[in-house]
Amino acid sequence: MLSTFALALAAASLVAADTKYLVIKSDTEELDGNSISFRHEGAGIDYAFLGTAKTTAGLDFDESTGELTLPFTDNSRQYFSVGKFVSMTVAGPSSAKLSFDEDKTLLVDGSAEGFYACKNTGDPYNYSESIYGLMFYTEDAPEDCVVVKVVDDPSYAPTTTTTPPPPSSERPEPPTSEPTPAPEP
Repeated sequence: MLSTFALALAAASLVAADTKYLVIKSDTEELDGNSISFRHEGAGIDYAFLGTAKTTAGLDFDESTGELTLPFTDNSRQYFSVGKFVSMTVAGPSSAKLSFDEDKTLLVDGSAEGFYACKNTGDPYNYSESIYGLMFYTEDAPEDCVVVKVVDDPSYAPTTTTTPPPPSSERPEPPTSEPTPAPEP
């Protein structure tokens, strides 16, 4: 028989992680509704960039720890990290506590301020020369960066669709095992 503690622990694990689909909200039309993707920039580090895809990866959010994570390997995870560059990293969680307000806006230590979309950020593979990188500044953001908010929008969750088979009246006849007779001369 399971103990009360084991049952409570099992129940907590079922509700601890919640999937979040992060997208950009901005007064700038070009950026509003952009999805967020993470591109490889180093060993176990993927920087956040904006894109126009209408789907985005689901991140596991644990409200009790304030962490957003992604599976990395069978036994490790990447953690959402805010520094100058917003990234997913295997280095462990950042010291910032993440949460979401009632409007599903991502908060860093209780504030939605600090997120910017920037180009030419000096990222290692220079992706930001052509696409916006998601950055985080508590002060002195570059003038050409655009203030943005990061929100959870479940409508950006990837969907799997299957095509149903055609009605039986439209299906081709199955092949027969008897050979087709040769035409008569």
